[in-house]
Amino acid sequence: MEIFQGFFENLSDIETEHTRCLAFLLVYSHALLFVDPGCRFDQSYCRALKHANELRIRLREQISSKLEAVEDFPHAWAVEGRLAQPRFLFAFHRHLLRVDLSSLRRVC
Repeated sequence: MEIFQGFFENLSDIETEHTRCLAFLLVYSHALLFVDPGCRFDQSYCRALKHANELRIRLREQISSKLEAVEDFPHAWAVEGRLAQPRFLFAFHRHLLRVDLSSLRRVC
């Protein structure tokens, strides 16, 4: 990234790099753990996973040809273009049930 780029150009570069890293994880990982400090599912996870999967599909042929060139590599994995089909686990730190707020309010 260049120092003199604007905010949105830097943000675009970061999102592109994030998508590339996530696509790499979709090819090589068995499990992906998403940890969120809140209690609600962030819809940006769906968007990021969708973009990463689209990138993985576009690169499948190139990855498959590289994997087929590896000696004694399982053919089924090479055809699929990835080493594993990852499982996703989403962990939320806060639970959905809220404590009774009226008991926590100060009497004015």
